[in-house]
Amino acid sequence: PNSKHGELVDDFLSHHTSDLIEVQQDAALNAGSDGSGLATGSVKLNWTKLNSCVPSASDMVLPMLKSCGDACLLSILAVCLQVREGSNLQLIRLFIHVTSACIDRQRLLLRQSAGSERNRLFSTRNRANSDGLTSDSEGETESDAGSRTSMGSNMLALLSLTTKFLSETISIYIYQAPATDVSDVVSSPDFMSIVYTLLAVSGNVQDEPKQQHLERAPPDLSLFFSAHSLVASVSKALSDCAFEEIRTRLEQSYFDSLLRLIIFHRQAFPLLLRSKGDQRHGRTERHQLRCMYADYIATLLSEVALCLSDSQALLSSNDKLIESRFLRPALREVCAEGGSFEGKMKNGAPCLVQATESMMWFWKYICSANVVESSTEPAKEGSIQASGNSMEKVVAKKLVVPVASAIISLCGAAGHDPSRKMSIAMSTASSMEEANADEDGMDSDYFESDDSANGWSSDEATEDSEQFQMNRRSLLRTLIQAIQCCSLVFSKIDDEMACETPSFLPSPPRNGTMLPLVAVRTFTHFADVLLLFFAPKDANDDCKGVWAKEYPFGTRSAGAILDSLLFKAYRCLHGFTLYGQNYVGSKSKDLYPAGMATSLPAVETSKPTQFKPESVKAAAQLYRCIRRAYSNSRRSPPKASLECVESSLPEIEETAVSKAIQEFVFSPTPIDSFVSCESASAVVAERVPKTNSLLPNFPHWVLDKEMVTDRKHQSEPSIISAPVGDDVTTKEILLVKKGICFSLAEGPLPKLGGSDSNASSGPSESKGESSGSTNESVERETSARHEQALWKKFQRILAHLCYDPTNSDDWYRAGLCLNFKAELICDRLSPITEPYESSKFFAAAVGDLKATSVLNEKRELSKLLSQQFDHHKKNEESSLTFLGKDLSAFVRYPWTKFSELRACAKEIESLQTNLGGAEKESLFGTPQNERSPAWLEIERKFTDEGYGAWETAWGGIFVAALHTMAKKCLTTALYFAEKHEKEGKACDDPAYDISECLGTHYYSELMGGGQYGYPMRKLNGFMKRHLAEAAASHFLMALNFVPPTDSDSLPEEPTYEQHFMIGKCNEKIATTLAGEAFQGEDSILKDDQPRTDRAYECWMNRALESYALALKLAQRVNKERGIPSQGGGSSHGVAEIVYRIHATRLKVLLTAVRQPKHERQAAELEALRLTTQHWYDERDDRDTKIEEGKVRALVWEVLSDVVAAMAQLRIDYPYFHRSIYRHTQALLCAPILHDPDNALRGSLGSVPATKSYHLRGLNMGVCANSAEVIIASLFEKKRPQLCAVWVTTPAAPSPFEVLNDTVRKYDALRSKYIGAFIDCMKLCKRRETLESFLGWTTLSQRDLPSFYEASASAKGGVPSFHQRENLSTASGLLGRSKRHVNAAIAEILMYELEVEAKKTAQKEGNVEQANKDALMGLLKAAFACFLRLNCPTTDPHWQTVQIENGTSWEVETICQAHQTIYGKANRYEKGGPDHPSENQSPWYVKMASLQAAVSKCEDVFPSLAQKRRRGKSKTHAGGTETAAESTHAHDAATTDKLENEEQIVGGKSDDKIAKLKVAPKKKQKLVVKPKIKTKMVVVSVPKKLKVGDTFEVKVKIGTQTKKVKLTVPEGKPSKLKFPIKLPRRTNIGKKKKGGPATKKLDAQGKKRKKATKSK
Repeated sequence: PNSKHGELVDDFLSHHTSDLIEVQQDAALNAGSDGSGLATGSVKLNWTKLNSCVPSASDMVLPMLKSCGDACLLSILAVCLQVREGSNLQLIRLFIHVTSACIDRQRLLLRQSAGSERNRLFSTRNRANSDGLTSDSEGETESDAGSRTSMGSNMLALLSLTTKFLSETISIYIYQAPATDVSDVVSSPDFMSIVYTLLAVSGNVQDEPKQQHLERAPPDLSLFFSAHSLVASVSKALSDCAFEEIRTRLEQSYFDSLLRLIIFHRQAFPLLLRSKGDQRHGRTERHQLRCMYADYIATLLSEVALCLSDSQALLSSNDKLIESRFLRPALREVCAEGGSFEGKMKNGAPCLVQATESMMWFWKYICSANVVESSTEPAKEGSIQASGNSMEKVVAKKLVVPVASAIISLCGAAGHDPSRKMSIAMSTASSMEEANADEDGMDSDYFESDDSANGWSSDEATEDSEQFQMNRRSLLRTLIQAIQCCSLVFSKIDDEMACETPSFLPSPPRNGTMLPLVAVRTFTHFADVLLLFFAPKDANDDCKGVWAKEYPFGTRSAGAILDSLLFKAYRCLHGFTLYGQNYVGSKSKDLYPAGMATSLPAVETSKPTQFKPESVKAAAQLYRCIRRAYSNSRRSPPKASLECVESSLPEIEETAVSKAIQEFVFSPTPIDSFVSCESASAVVAERVPKTNSLLPNFPHWVLDKEMVTDRKHQSEPSIISAPVGDDVTTKEILLVKKGICFSLAEGPLPKLGGSDSNASSGPSESKGESSGSTNESVERETSARHEQALWKKFQRILAHLCYDPTNSDDWYRAGLCLNFKAELICDRLSPITEPYESSKFFAAAVGDLKATSVLNEKRELSKLLSQQFDHHKKNEESSLTFLGKDLSAFVRYPWTKFSELRACAKEIESLQTNLGGAEKESLFGTPQNERSPAWLEIERKFTDEGYGAWETAWGGIFVAALHTMAKKCLTTALYFAEKHEKEGKACDDPAYDISECLGTHYYSELMGGGQYGYPMRKLNGFMKRHLAEAAASHFLMALNFVPPTDSDSLPEEPTYEQHFMIGKCNEKIATTLAGEAFQGEDSILKDDQPRTDRAYECWMNRALESYALALKLAQRVNKERGIPSQGGGSSHGVAEIVYRIHATRLKVLLTAVRQPKHERQAAELEALRLTTQHWYDERDDRDTKIEEGKVRALVWEVLSDVVAAMAQLRIDYPYFHRSIYRHTQALLCAPILHDPDNALRGSLGSVPATKSYHLRGLNMGVCANSAEVIIASLFEKKRPQLCAVWVTTPAAPSPFEVLNDTVRKYDALRSKYIGAFIDCMKLCKRRETLESFLGWTTLSQRDLPSFYEASASAKGGVPSFHQRENLSTASGLLGRSKRHVNAAIAEILMYELEVEAKKTAQKEGNVEQANKDALMGLLKAAFACFLRLNCPTTDPHWQTVQIENGTSWEVETICQAHQTIYGKANRYEKGGPDHPSENQSPWYVKMASLQAAVSKCEDVFPSLAQKRRRGKSKTHAGGTETAAESTHAHDAATTDKLENEEQIVGGKSDDKIAKLKVAPKKKQKLVVKPKIKTKMVVVSVPKKLKVGDTFEVKVKIGTQTKKVKLTVPEGKPSKLKFPIKLPRRTNIGKKKKGGPATKKLDAQGKKRKKATKSK
């Protein structure tokens, strides 16, 4: 301290004491209340002022000279050396000497303070600032001692800060100096002396640990960090290979210092544990001191663990395991020549041995504190068992992860030399066995009986191989002992604790938490050694050495334990769980050595933070572990594990094969292109199975090995970015890539809402106007994640196809991915065609040709085909299938996410601007500098805020593109699958399944009835026939792939399903040919006269024959094997085929009877020829010969047979809903089938009793009333889905079930049933039933198409509730249903209005006043119907509707009711501003009448209008309305009494009219609910009412009046009884509307009977 460098330190302190104090105060403010941030080094010190005085670079010299007037000597010397060239070495050495002098002075003060005998309380702030200890002498007063303590503390603090500043400055100089100068500095003993002293001072190291000294001078981690920074800066400066020896020597010296610090603190830590343990005074301070020492020890052990795990032992060629470079000096000390190991242990154990013993002591202390799974015995000699209290556990928990990491890394870094008698692993394992004496795991237990296969333990080994076998045996024993030691430590730590990282690390790991990272490095090193050293030599290249799928003989038990430990480490590090069937599957003890099965790590439920593998080598090791775990397992590896491996692999450049396959799939080449029309003979010809071939644009050269070899420089993949610092070859990287690609492609396809669809990551960040997904709805987010999962899966499959383009399974799965996405979008688009048509369901009156004729004009077959083809060509010219040259955008971007869809549109727009003129004109139909008209038209919808139409337009283009790509993949898959089957190759997906899938795909396009693209439109006859023919051809092809069997046995595949689908396709083809002309008016020919059947009859006959064959096969399969049927869903086995046969017969009859009169006879004869071949009730006495005069009788007999089938199906299958729909239709159409020429009232007609009894369910009277009962069984109660229809998905669905399980098919069925129900109720004038059903729709949820259109209006956000939507423009099933039922109610009101108007015209006298109350009720109901439209008269929608034509029943009803009551003259003054002049258009006249009617109703019925406005204003904070706040304003009987409304009150025999005014309601106060009782009320039924009529009863409960609506039941009783709930001790009174009032009081109110009557 008295040297010249000490004078420089004194001078520096005299000049910069204030700066150092300012740094200290600034750090204290940021260190927290306890000041622990200073001692731990977690607070970064601000050296700004000091750096300005002591320049760290030459460019800082001039600013320093300007700012510093009075500079210290050190600053002057630094400036002089900075300006002189080539003085870096001298500058570094100067600061090294100054730092050394500062450290010496600091150590001197520490020794002086340690000699004091005065006890003082421990101060948290002084301890945190490393202020040192007091140094009092005998004879000093208390004030003198305090003064000396304060001065010593301040000087220690200043010296500590100066040391940190100088060491950091040295690090900066080293970074800037040349490597040669740095090597010279490091080679000098002065530099190593600084590192040693910094570490010693930071750990408060003394010659012998003393309790008093330990308490007064806690460790200083900030100085430790300074030493680490010095070593790190030198290692980085000497990273070149030329300085490897110097760098290694420095790192070894640094590591040796860490070991010595561990040894010292192992000796010092027990003193801290015994420190005043029996005194409660100062307990908190002692606990804080122990925590500080525990943090310091944890940092030392963590640094040791990271160093050793980063430098594992190496396997040499001479059967030696070379230890880590950090352990070589220590091992040389242990195994130095000139003495035995036992002698060295007696004289003084070497450093490495003491360090190992210290780690084991800390582990025993941790176990005794009960912070790990099982406790162990305490150390016998001088060790202290922890008390296990909360404070001790806090200290012990700080050491768990560092100690375990150090032990595991030490086992992995230790080497093996056969010449050594003892290894580090043996020593550590022996200590672990002593520490875990309660466990029986011995190293001998790891040896298996199969090690004799290699002759390692054979006593008969030859002399040449004896030494070799002994060496292998010794190495194996060493590895097993190391694995045993690691297992005993790692298996006791749970996942949550293992994922923790020490708080204070100089360089924390970036690629994971410390213990799992160290464990993975060590365990993978063990696995590589076992696989590489003990592997057989005759293994394949891809299963040789470390790439073996299982461990060699003799090592499998140890390998099983090792892999189980790896599973836990990977779970903690990466967040996924591996499950090896051979390892942890059954947790059986037979798989493991004795006592080791219980120590296996259990599967934890914690989900730690996921990290990527730290290097390519680590990723390859992880993949090898996955490969070993699942090599012999039926399970697939977790997808997360494979993606984790892939995340750390370098990118691979695309090959020519990959580019060619992607170009084939993503090219916009249509699959179906037609250039000519079919001929008439070809249409009626028998179907011939087609041959499979590759598509024309398929790159055939990828199948030619010679051509691929010629393109070798392009076909072999190359790595774009080579890994740095990893000893992994390119071949190994490609092997991992290929394996991952295969595994990810082989996994199951993602399912909507499944685990694979949880991760939400888009292809790109949205750049549209609606960026940011915070407003996206939950349904959209879920569907978008599913689309992204499908895209990822499709990428994996496509990547694997590049390795094997002939893999039919991959082509098939790629097509399924595209098909699944197309189905998802189709289910969310509004249907192109309406599923339900009223005109085809019920029978209209005779004379309405539009309703009774299907095709008014018929042509010859050739002309019909030509007309359909011309129509198809016009559609193709005016429509666009897809936009752009590359269809990959339609797979990459999710359609269901609005923001991503907008980004997709922007990308397609950019493609138009980047194409050339000719190319762009061929793809977009426009020149180079113009945008596509289709794209501009779609974009205009977005700019006009028609977001729903914009989204739907893109949806059609998405589906068309996806269908095109899916057909390419499936067609290619079918070609290769058929080729493989001919060659005898096995395929996971045979040609049978692929053909069936293609047929289902074509039929799904046909089933929707629409053609996707832009614009979406209905399928024309030509395309319907083409799709049906393509689907039938593939189903027939699937039948040909079924192996033939004899007649007595059934094939393995159920072929009846294919015959059934072929029949459906044939039926579709027949419907496209129904426009062919008949031969003549009379088609009854003689026996010798030839007849040529229409093509319609040919194909319909084939359809029925296919159905009959399918039924025969299905009945046989059901008898021998059983066909599972699911109640309530779409799978009903044989019933489906029976229903289809007789539903087709019914449709054939109805098609014939609806023909024009001059064609009806020929059509009915044709229908009879088709329908009389397939009977449900096959009686022998039935005369089915078609003769003149028997047509009507045969038609009726066929109808009765069809109805019997439908009725019996419902009995046999209670949940079979399809038969109810056709049964209802048959009853509704019975009048026209009975007598089509005289069915004047259509479905409202009746059938004579002599015929009606043949039809099950048809009663005498109006047929619609009988049909009403049948269809009402689907609506007997309120359901969320509105009708009794469910969807059930079987495990292995048939093609028919696949089609019926789609959401759009489910919605189509519901739409048909709801429409039929509404029309039946309308025909029967059931207004109350329809009003109840309208109330059901209020609580029903939106269907998907309606939801997406409403959500698009909010740019993908959550839409408002559907109760407030405009019914005039509503879409989707729910919107159409509400619009339909509301119009039906309005139509019934119009009928009731006409009836009341006729009554008024027939009566005389005061009749107008008598009927006015009924008319006012109808006007009120009509006004409620109009309000339910949610479309005020000011809405722009009315300007686009031709209301003058009577298209809106709501408008017609309210206008007619208003005109009937008030008349035209009373609405407004003639010539007034609202009165239309005579020259105005009819629309204007109707609109003016509507406005006048609505205005009058708002005045007369203010509560209806106010309630509607109030419902609109009440919304949630999110902007959406609640169901309770929305109103529907049903009938007048279900609403409140209105102000100034005239009502009729019954109760007098002379029917006098009484007017009453109802007072407005008062606000109800919150009262306690009284006890409720139920009272039965008896009222008399008015005599004038009929059965089914309703009347209203008013029940007065206290001061309130409750209304009850009653219906007159059958039998017409004189009195009715009903229950009512009322508070106890309450009287009730009754008042009826529509008849004389009767009163019956309860027992408690008998005394007031007279008063009640008079009232």
